[in-house]
Amino acid sequence: MAKDKRLFTQIVVDFHRHPKITRLPVEVRWTFIEMLGEARIADNDGVFASEDAEFMWPLAHLEALLGSHPSRPLLVKDDAGCYVIRDYAEHQQTRAEREELARIARENGAKGGRPRKPRGNPAVTQGVSDQNPTEPSETQTKPESESELEIEIERLLTKSVSLDVSRASKTDGPKTNSSARPVDPRRIADLVETVCDTVIDEPAALRLSKWIVDQSPEQVRYPHAYTERAIRNDPLKIQEWIDQEVIT
Repeated sequence: MAKDKRLFTQIVVDFHRHPKITRLPVEVRWTFIEMLGEARIADNDGVFASEDAEFMWPLAHLEALLGSHPSRPLLVKDDAGCYVIRDYAEHQQTRAEREELARIARENGAKGGRPRKPRGNPAVTQGVSDQNPTEPSETQTKPESESELEIEIERLLTKSVSLDVSRASKTDGPKTNSSARPVDPRRIADLVETVCDTVIDEPAALRLSKWIVDQSPEQVRYPHAYTERAIRNDPLKIQEWIDQEVIT
């Protein structure tokens, strides 16, 4: 299934009932809807250069929006002559807000230590004991190959987040079995960044995958593929989970 890369804008369900809207001709209302969509596509926070706005929409429609209310119209003009969707930031997520959320997510990821694939540094493969966090544990051994190292990292990550996701799990437990293929947290995190435009670290990606799998009424044999499909099919629901569980 193709990735869902669509962008979304927010419109309240009673938008069509607002007096500013009901007083406008239908074609002018639709121009305003188009402006909201174009603002999200252009990521311009609702500010259009006059030549762009007047090229895309009839001047009469823009003037009607400018005059939609004596003091609080839907559209205003700034000092530079640009058309500006009034109070855009109160109803839509701005570029600065998205960048700030991404920054916070990156900082959270740095705290969690998104592991990079080590090359030529065997020290990072040694275990650390609970008694002395600076000394290697005698009970853990160094993986002998890069693939073994990746498996070890995934095992440690899975162990570290097993308690964190318990509140999101259903009482009947996870739907995976011993033959299920492992989840690749790096690929899940990259997919979330592509589909949801949000950065999460690998522990959060594992928590997200477990939460998704736990929602399934049936046993999930391939949790990674199942997780990817869920992210692509319902990015809004995924973003809600991230907002509640990661970006706090």
